[in-house]
Amino acid sequence: MRAARHAWAIQRDLTHFIVINFPVRDGDELAPQRDFRKIRTKARSWLYHRRSHRIVDPLTDVRTWESASGVEHVNWLIHIPHGLTGEFLAMLPVWIGKVFGSLPEGAYHVEEIYNLNGVLKYILKGTQQGHAHRFGINPVYQGEVWGRRAVASTCLGKTARERDEFDGQVVRTSRFRKQKTPA
Repeated sequence: MRAARHAWAIQRDLTHFIVINFPVRDGDELAPQRDFRKIRTKARSWLYHRRSHRIVDPLTDVRTWESASGVEHVNWLIHIPHGLTGEFLAMLPVWIGKVFGSLPEGAYHVEEIYNLNGVLKYILKGTQQGHAHRFGINPVYQGEVWGRRAVASTCLGKTARERDEFDGQVVRTSRFRKQKTPA
């Protein structure tokens, strides 16, 4: 939650909520995470090459993993810079198809984020019951996941948050958050 809210504070709002369903592979529990890393690398490379007059911000995203119904999937919240949304959404199925070998029906779903706090509570519903109450989340078992269940990009990590605060990169603060919720 802190990482996603920090994206808002440094004016890199998480703009899109993407769910990618991974094919079942017997005996290779880490294959979905490796496949997602390939998709994410393609997105990061594409973003880097779309820079124009200024250096593009690093890929800013948050993701959680679930496997509640036996289908492992990632909930991916990502910042897509203004003006690049259409091109990104056109490339997403291409990247997924290249990694999967084909693009199966229902492989992914995309929505714009209008209520960040609501989306965060939804994607973090797999939080351990002993910790969920601290975040105001009603925990729901989301299956067994190999690897990390929740991950934020390094530009949103604890060290980056401290550095951004020190360097004056934090533009939006909590006093503004009360007036305008992150979009």
